[in-house]
Amino acid sequence: MRRAIRQPSIAWGTTVRQRARRGRPERIPGCLACAPSSLHCWRGRKRPSPTRFPANAWRLPAISRASDVARFVDTEIGNLRIGIEQGFTAPRSNVERVIGQLDVLLSVSAEETPYFDPATRDGDEAFGTELATVISTEIFPAVRRYRDFLAQEYLPVAREEIGVTSDPGGRDCYLASVLFHATLPLTPEEIHEAGLREMERIHAEMSEIGRISFGTEDVQELIQLVRADPANSFETPEEVVAFAGDAVDRAKAAMPDWFGFVPRAEVALKPYPDYMRITGGGFYSAGAADGSTPGTYEFGTHEPGNLNRGGGFEATTFHETYPGHHMQVYVGLEGAGVHPLLKYFFSSGLGEGWALYTERLADEAGLYSAEVDRLGMLSNEAFRAARLVVDPGMHALGWSRERAVNYMLDNTAASQGGVESEVSRYIAVPGQATAYLTGSLVIQDLRRKAEAALGDRFDIRAFHHAAGYDGRVDRLGAPVSRTGGTLTWRGSWFSVAGSVASPRPQSFAGPCAATTRSCWSTGPPHF
Repeated sequence: MRRAIRQPSIAWGTTVRQRARRGRPERIPGCLACAPSSLHCWRGRKRPSPTRFPANAWRLPAISRASDVARFVDTEIGNLRIGIEQGFTAPRSNVERVIGQLDVLLSVSAEETPYFDPATRDGDEAFGTELATVISTEIFPAVRRYRDFLAQEYLPVAREEIGVTSDPGGRDCYLASVLFHATLPLTPEEIHEAGLREMERIHAEMSEIGRISFGTEDVQELIQLVRADPANSFETPEEVVAFAGDAVDRAKAAMPDWFGFVPRAEVALKPYPDYMRITGGGFYSAGAADGSTPGTYEFGTHEPGNLNRGGGFEATTFHETYPGHHMQVYVGLEGAGVHPLLKYFFSSGLGEGWALYTERLADEAGLYSAEVDRLGMLSNEAFRAARLVVDPGMHALGWSRERAVNYMLDNTAASQGGVESEVSRYIAVPGQATAYLTGSLVIQDLRRKAEAALGDRFDIRAFHHAAGYDGRVDRLGAPVSRTGGTLTWRGSWFSVAGSVASPRPQSFAGPCAATTRSCWSTGPPHF
């Protein structure tokens, strides 16, 4: 039996943490999007400071990486053919979306593609000419081969079923995926039920905001009311950028009250480029480790009239910048005593759990502009609760795509287009969407325990340093023993001047064994 070839990302010098955040131009990451998403990672790479490295130290590797794209793409095509032979295929609906993305990519000039971005930042004419030649003569033909392979060979045999359980050994694959992303040994049924419970709690909070500020306690009526009011949307892309900038400025100014260490690195705001204009939401990319170039928060400004504040845009801004991903990444990069593994490797359970936790923290800090933006925070949280419902629903419990879309539309303030894009993402990457709320709940549980144990001695700045930044919780459920004052930390658990139960190793085998990690847990999370 032929085996697929495992190959590294072609993103030059990009860390695992950065690849995990960047590789989703159309929110359809994975092998089917290997060419655009991997090079999108490379596009986001910030070149080293010219005062520290000679130009050729990064220009030559950039050309070398670009010249290696064709081999990378051809290897991926070979891997997909092996998958077909062994009965593993992706859903037809997602294959069609990737083909559409590649068509857009192939419709522009070399200089307009994300592949040319290193030359745009560099400004050297000779380097730009050489890179454009590689793009035109090597990358474009490879992307065309990839696109034609998907349309002519892969699409006709792609599975109609959306759930990974329709592939051989699919349930084991889903269990392994959840363990890999959320780092918690949860079954589809446990995740699904937790999502339903959390949705009920969040809707109660939304109902209270509706009663006080919008004249209705009915959540469905509230969602429709907020969606229909043009005052809750934007008029121009420039207005969207200004709104995000104001939110970042307020959040940054408040950070010393909540964190003992605030990194020096700045964060830049950048609307999505044209080839990503229909992509919803936003994402964060780290800059240079030495802070010579800023981190970047990219977000959509396409059709600003359809970007509703009740959908959580301001909460997403806090999630991606301060006090979320930008803070977390750069406290790791700039902070003293952080192990390199924790500086450069990304865990969705901790990373996304932390960023979702900080959306609530922003409310505690009084950062939201208005009640509609607080409602957006709850809508974001409801969105993550809905993920816990629909991700295992589609992949393990027999839900259709239509049922998943309708559930999210009925229970969140997200738009039809946004929900459609998100559901495609969940289908493409089983289990990843479960990491956000599960991780946030564990961190909230940690904080409640610390507050109860320490009483008046509880220091929120010290807690945030321990729980989010210095590695004491490096993987949710993992036993990382550190002692600080009277607290003894064990992953997602701690005791006061005492010990916890011995950890139990768990792992899953099966066709997804390559993505399996042992998960050491001292007990189930308190959902």
